Order: sequence, then C-alpha cells, then structure tokens
Amino acid sequence: MENKVICHRPFSEIYNNVGSYYAPCCWAKYNESMVNINPNNNLPIDHFFGEDFTRLRKEMLIGEKTDFLESYCGNCYAREQLTGFSPRTYYQNELESKCNNFERDGLLKNGITKPFLNLAINFYGNSCNLECYYCNPINSSSRQRVAKELKTEFNEIGIITDGHTLKNVFNVRDVSNTFDVKNKKQTDKIIENILEHIDIISTIEIVGGEPMLMKTHFDMLDKIIAMDKSKNISLSYVSNMTLMTLDKMKKYFDNFKYTSVQWSVDALKERNHWLRYPTDWEQTIKNVFDVQRYFTKHKNGKISATITPSLLGIISLKETHSWLYHRSLIDKNPSIHNIILKPDFLRTRNLPEELKEKITPDIKQITEDHYNDMIQPRKESDFQLAIKYFDLLDKKRVTDWRSTFPEVAKYAN
Repeated sequence: MENKVICHRPFSEIYNNVGSYYAPCCWAKYNESMVNINPNNNLPIDHFFGEDFTRLRKEMLIGEKTDFLESYCGNCYAREQLTGFSPRTYYQNELESKCNNFERDGLLKNGITKPFLNLAINFYGNSCNLECYYCNPINSSSRQRVAKELKTEFNEIGIITDGHTLKNVFNVRDVSNTFDVKNKKQTDKIIENILEHIDIISTIEIVGGEPMLMKTHFDMLDKIIAMDKSKNISLSYVSNMTLMTLDKMKKYFDNFKYTSVQWSVDALKERNHWLRYPTDWEQTIKNVFDVQRYFTKHKNGKISATITPSLLGIISLKETHSWLYHRSLIDKNPSIHNIILKPDFLRTRNLPEELKEKITPDIKQITEDHYNDMIQPRKESDFQLAIKYFDLLDKKRVTDWRSTFPEVAKYAN
C-alpha cells in the first residue's frame, strides 16, 4: 500500500525561517509547542537528531497520518486534498535514497558518515532591500518597516495590525519578540555545531531575508573553505538578484562543489518593480545573466527563476514564463511550489470571474497546481480590500498600480 504521509525532508533537511522554530521544511505548519525550539536555545544538528525529528521519521515510516504528523505537515496534506499536489508529492523519487540512512525507529544507521543533510537554517537575520507586496513581514526588514509606518492606515481599511506586524493577516507572530540570534556566543555555538558535523552536510541553503545582506553566512562559508571541506558541499540561494554580483560571489562559486541560485521574480520590468518594489530591472537582469554565463562556462552552478503567483502577478504569468523559458531560466512546465495562502485577499482565487476565465487556459497549461487554486470560489470583499491595500502602497511609494495592472484595475470600485 502506498505511503501517503511520508516525505523525504525529515530524513534529509532541517529548516528554520528567521525568528522561527526548527522544522523539516519551509512549508511546515506553525505550532505553539514549537515556540522554544529555535536557534536561540537549540543547536540545529542536535535538534535534527533529537526527539521531535526522530518521532517524525518513525511515524512517517509507519505510514499512518497521526496528529503529530498533522501538526508539522498539515499544510501539504490539506493542499493535496484541494489540488492533488503539494511540495511533499513533488519529490517522491528522492524518498528511497534519503530514508535508507535511517532505521525504522527514526534513528540514523550506524556508520553513516556520507553527506546527506540539507542545512536550510537562518540565524543571520532578515535584512532585505525589497518590499514585496505579499511578503510575510517576518522575512523582510523592509516589509516590517512598511507595516509599522502604515499601521494606522491598515487599521482604517480593515487590515488588523499588531505592533508593527500584520499579525492576523500575514499569519505571523509579533516580530518584536522574534528569536533572532543577536548573541554572538550563541551564533558561534551554532557555527561550531555545524562545523562539527560538516561531513554529513551535503547542501547549505541560505534562508533570508536577502542573503547578500546577511554577513554572518559569509563568515560561516569562509570557515568551511578554511577547513578544506567546501568542495564536498553544494550551496543553494534564494535571492532577488538585485545585489548578487559576480564579483561578490565568485569566491564561493569557485570553492564550493556546486551552487544553485533561485532568482525570485514575479513579472517583467515595471510590473516586477511594483510587485517586488523597488527592484531595478536592468541591474537585476545584468546580475542574473552575469551569473548564468559564469555557471555555463565553469559548469559549477545553475540559476533558475522562482515565481510566486499572486492576485496581481498571475495576470502576466504567461508572458513572464515565456520570457524566462526562452532565456533558459525556467522549465517549460515548472514546478511552482509557492502559493499565496496569507493574506487571503491576495489569493489568486479572488480575481473577478471574467478575468479568471480569460487567463485560465494559460495558467492551466503552465501550472495545474495554481490553476486548481485560482478557480476556487472568490470573495468580492477580499478583492475590494486588496484594492484598498494597493492604493495605500501606491500613496506611500508614489507608484501607480492601476496603470501597471490595468487588467485588474478595470474592476476596481
């Protein structure tokens, strides 16, 4: 019988977002019981081999959906019921190779010293230079600043704020009480914990914020290079590419085994400038093509695009995908994992039905997952709240979303 609960990530990855608990991946549910399991008081590799992860592995291998598995993995299970797909289902071909390192009780087999662990943790902070309009404020210092500055205006239009966080809308905790590691002694302990287990680490995934602004991660990479261990480890970045220059990154491209760069981009030119404000499009694509040419020449990495379709961004998904595809930056039928869940009013399902019908064939051809999400019942009240939100951002930014996205603006009151 097929195991419908198992996922390779508890066997191969430890993740935490900025100011957040340790989890198997970025899609894991937030659980209040996890609040004290974070980089400020737990070392990452110790936690990966600790009680919670061991129990996750054991119960997944049994193959029954338990309350404990639901507390971590419920987002994927729910998404599979809705659309038939989830990040869990995309990587089933990796299950055997990842799970074979562990016994049925979830413990690592004796004698396993080969690299298998993806380290996707953040103890570097959330510095970011962009104000992406759907971004969870806990992930971006710029978004936190905007949420704080517009607190009164958000409250007036019905967006509930808490301190300087859109707490009940963007599904985040009060970021004034995050678990950011500001204590250098703890930072040193975390790096030491990583270096002690460097031989089992296969990949280091830099979780942001914008990685180019997070100096501590460069300090860690420099120590790995100095240990002469970097050639056994691959790097993985998610970057907006506004600051990732070849001059800055060449040292790391050359010293590590392989580097995968995911370029976060949601549209082209002025549309991307608005969605991922204030992106300089020309400088960004220069950086992208510089890195792409370097990887092609030296065969030591790959850069590809990652899109997060949202209420405004999905309108031009066909154009964006075509531009990226013809520049070898995305697959013809890409696995686009990122779906907007919070805030509700930015979900693609809230587009006017007439507009959804118009773009449906293109969306379904590119990504059936997002098509299935988009065709769900809409809420006119959420759509109108989104309009008010866009107008507020325009007022602060001195931008004009209505001229940038006229297809949507025609339905605004």
